[in-house]
Amino acid sequence: MRFEPGTRYEYSNTNYVVVGMVIERVTGRSWRDEVTRRVLRPLGLRDTGTPVDRPHLPGPHASAYEELDGSPFDVTRFNPSVGGAAGSMTSTTADLERFARKLFTGGLLKPAERAELTRTTAVSTYYGLGAVVLPLSCGTTVLGHDGYLLGWLTEMWVDQDGSRSLTLSANMARGGLLSVGPLLDEVFC
Repeated sequence: MRFEPGTRYEYSNTNYVVVGMVIERVTGRSWRDEVTRRVLRPLGLRDTGTPVDRPHLPGPHASAYEELDGSPFDVTRFNPSVGGAAGSMTSTTADLERFARKLFTGGLLKPAERAELTRTTAVSTYYGLGAVVLPLSCGTTVLGHDGYLLGWLTEMWVDQDGSRSLTLSANMARGGLLSVGPLLDEVFC
């Protein structure tokens, strides 16, 4: 342990890998099968998948870049299974937006489970149990999460009643992580 539970907050993808292992131990099936059965199919997310050993994205798609020796390098052909349950999925922004709305406003979790997802603590005032709770400059609070995996940054945000959302995917060459604060203010305020 890096610190006593409840005394600090630190994000770690390792937690999602462990959850994937727990799912497999409890159900006797892979986390991929369970996510497909419990989330992807019921929500009709036909353009979302969990590739095992495929480095090719189904088209059409954008390209992903990382910086190598000061120049952009195409990393689109990449097998995301290296992320395990913490990032081994591919999707479209349309599917991701549908998922975010259902996750945060109903259709995927029971109300008590949704409340736990976004419950923050004194130690972590903006991160719940898997979701970011972000108050904006205008007083509106949005719920969401971002994800990064070699060359890609993806963000999904929904206001609390689900009437507005922002979902984006960006490549990462020349600029590092994207600051979406001004964009969130523009969309939600």
